[in-house]
Amino acid sequence: VPLIPGLIIASGLGASFIQSLYERAINQFEFSSLAISNILTYSIILAIGLAQVVDLPRVAESADHRYGIYRSVGKWLNTFTPPDATVGALEVGIIGYFSQRDVIDFAGLIQPDVARVMGEDATYKDTTLYAIDEYHPEYIVLYSGHYPHIEQYLEDQMCQVSQFFPKENFGSSFDLVIYSCPW
Repeated sequence: VPLIPGLIIASGLGASFIQSLYERAINQFEFSSLAISNILTYSIILAIGLAQVVDLPRVAESADHRYGIYRSVGKWLNTFTPPDATVGALEVGIIGYFSQRDVIDFAGLIQPDVARVMGEDATYKDTTLYAIDEYHPEYIVLYSGHYPHIEQYLEDQMCQVSQFFPKENFGSSFDLVIYSCPW
């Protein structure tokens, strides 16, 4: 899918090139080179569009293996946390939807100041630490073992593991852990 804009641009450039070639060779025919290049351009766009439509069923059927674990985390947060609780997480869409809680986004999609932390040498570890320090979410969702420095920081802040979601239970490639923090 990310290649489609490039293919469209390349198609347009190719059609323009073909038009310039035909300008010299096609003058004796009743079709103008502009008409031929337009037909060619529309044919290419139509072919790309049809390829996308044909591929839709496959895309619709391919499951996102993260959905199950994120949904379970969100439902757990909805059931076991106060309605006014704040939740910090790197992946906020599905978790936020099912939790129905205010979410602090460690990637900065919801809080623009978090996104500004992400620089040339910064990582999600940096944005996560910034968001935790700046917003103090009462519940923090992390990939277990992916950020040992952050996990140690949370332990130092007296945060406790509230729930663990093992990857095996969800067909996921990672475990998730929810910390509760007594800010």
